[in-house]
Amino acid sequence: MGEEERSGRPACLPLILLQLRLDDPIPLVICGDGLKGRHRDLVQRLGLENSVSLAARRPDRGCAKQLAGCKALVLASAADETWGLVVNEAMAAGCQSWSHRQCGCARDLVEQGSNGFTV
Repeated sequence: MGEEERSGRPACLPLILLQLRLDDPIPLVICGDGLKGRHRDLVQRLGLENSVSLAARRPDRGCAKQLAGCKALVLASAADETWGLVVNEAMAAGCQSWSHRQCGCARDLVEQGSNGFTV
């Protein structure tokens, strides 16, 4: 599950492109307010509809349910993310968490290589 940046910048693009390099693509769900038609078009153009799903931001209960079925969370936000509450939620669901080192929660929650990674 990846969270698209609020600014609408294509932070999920590397995740989508990674699917092309994998012999057996992993299911990827990208959630967020910033998703645009260009993301959907890109997924379709690359023929990745079976491995990449785009979804709107989930309400609290929907987020927990979505995370329960995930192996990892990628929080694509950077400096504009004061804390990153979804990382707390992901860790509570047992997910590995990947976040930007400037995200507030990264310093306090993420133990590099143990419960997640910062980039």
